[in-house]
Amino acid sequence: MRVFLASVSLLLASSAAIAAAPPPPPASPTAAAPAALADERLDLARRFVALRDQDHEFITLVRQGFWSGAMPFVTAITDDGKRATAIDQMTNLFAKLEPTIRKRIPAVSEVYARAYAAKFSTAELAELVAFGSTPTGKHFLSNMLALEADPTVSAAAMGVPAQRAARTTEKRQGSSTLSSTVRYGSRLNC
Repeated sequence: MRVFLASVSLLLASSAAIAAAPPPPPASPTAAAPAALADERLDLARRFVALRDQDHEFITLVRQGFWSGAMPFVTAITDDGKRATAIDQMTNLFAKLEPTIRKRIPAVSEVYARAYAAKFSTAELAELVAFGSTPTGKHFLSNMLALEADPTVSAAAMGVPAQRAARTTEKRQGSSTLSSTVRYGSRLNC
């Protein structure tokens, strides 16, 4: 638990340092033509990123990471009462951290936009924006995080056969430790 709390403290300290960093120097006037193209790409990338529910996705991702880091410590507690107390304490800790995390969302969205602008051409970004604006594109964008976090996908990425991953998931859902984890996790929407 101490290691986890130290990690959370380090995360908050680094977030504060990043937020306090000075802005980058202004661009050179000689780079006006490429800068205009880059500005157009960045604008398209920002539009694409805005099509996603960044607030929900980011806080969900951080919450899942938080609980993924905490659960090995929490599930190691054998006393049900102490485990419930630990889960309540972790829930309260995350609730206190959440406003700070939410303040980071605009900066994270900008980083995503810059990454898209660096990896995709203007034409590709325009196509992504057009696709993201369709019903299918909206459906895809709203499910990206869930697809990436799908246990079957994760297991396949690690080379675990699908049948074994399914058996392991079923077996875990039957254990009392993980049942309490699922019960408290669902209460937290994570």
